Amino acid sequence: MSKSSFVGRTHISFEGGIAANTDNQEIDFGFQLNNAGGFNQIQSLLFFCTSALTIKTNSSSSPTQTIALSAGVALIWNIGSQTSCPITADVTKLFLSNDTPSGARVEMRVLLQ
Repeated sequence: MSKSSFVGRTHISFEGGIAANTDNQEIDFGFQLNNAGGFNQIQSLLFFCTSALTIKTNSSSSPTQTIALSAGVALIWNIGSQTSCPITADVTKLFLSNDTPSGARVEMRVLLQ
């Protein structure tokens, strides 16, 4: 297995818990063009949750994007990936929903150029 390393100026991360049956828990997790370089500067990202999780960006009622994570399966992307970056717009906040009967551990990391 080959290893890749990426260098960036800004690292944004969140680690924490989300209670069972939580709808739209707000997390300040922003990378905008005017502060950290914006979504087009993403070098790598990792989103992980121990339970199934729905992530909405920027708004809980009219999200810019909705990302569904499966329990225990990390969403990993980097500039060497064969797919497009899953984040397609600047992010100011995230809204997390855990519709399971158990609390969960959440880990999110974004490296910006």
